[in-house]
Amino acid sequence: VDERDHRRGQQQQRTRIEFGTCAKERERPRRLHPQRVADDVDQRREPEEQQQLREVDPERETLHRQQTGLPRDFFEVIGNGIDLERFRCCEPGERELLRKQVGLEPGQRLVLAAGRLDPQKDQATLLEAWRRLRPAQAQLWIAGEGPERGRLAASLPPDARLLGFRDDLPRLLAACDLFVQPSAWEGQPLTVLEAMASGCPILASDIESHQDLIQGGLSGELVAQGDAEAWRAALERMLGDPAQARDLGAAAARVARSRYGLEEMIRSYARLYRKLLGRAEEPDRTVGAM
Repeated sequence: VDERDHRRGQQQQRTRIEFGTCAKERERPRRLHPQRVADDVDQRREPEEQQQLREVDPERETLHRQQTGLPRDFFEVIGNGIDLERFRCCEPGERELLRKQVGLEPGQRLVLAAGRLDPQKDQATLLEAWRRLRPAQAQLWIAGEGPERGRLAASLPPDARLLGFRDDLPRLLAACDLFVQPSAWEGQPLTVLEAMASGCPILASDIESHQDLIQGGLSGELVAQGDAEAWRAALERMLGDPAQARDLGAAAARVARSRYGLEEMIRSYARLYRKLLGRAEEPDRTVGAM
């Protein structure tokens, strides 16, 4: 029995393709061997019988198409889904109460970043931009923990705080005036989706994953990755035009609610499973059972 289980495990490992989605795997550049991938998807079958590769962001789909030579229609990109009830826009009175609860003074503006303190997230560029800007009546808060804490804390500019791990991100997003994401690379970042659903105006680095979400100029603004002066100017523009910031936040919320809810993600997976099983479309009963 042990030997059969061992062989079965080896076969499953050969036939299953898993492109890691956790941030730790993304830290290390990876090369996919085209022939090994071709073996895994079993090119002895007819094309219509081959399984599809499921991706969660266009950047990874592009990478895998380039490295494997597989056609575009072999990939299905299904975006992440978030809890739209947990992350939502607040009424003005509710928002003011939340701002008071998190410790903001009347008239103070809050710029929020959230993520692991790690070179991938590039908080160093954000802090350098904040140091150059020195805005009046504004705070920069960074929620998260990680190996870069010591280095970032050693050069923390005025009115910037490292919050450490927080379990109240929905409340912080509801209270903030601007959400920022300066990452060097990402998969499909959940924190950006959560900020969008919360109605936050967003500044994000111009990497491919953010381009797909932000639609620069419509639901947020894209900023040159790693360019502290570009980030300084973008922060100045956004903080200096609250009306535009509110419009961008409202547009971001509409995009998130139309494309990135849990229900939409579940429907997309159900459609893919039916396609792979060769079943016709059926009335959608997947969400009502939740």
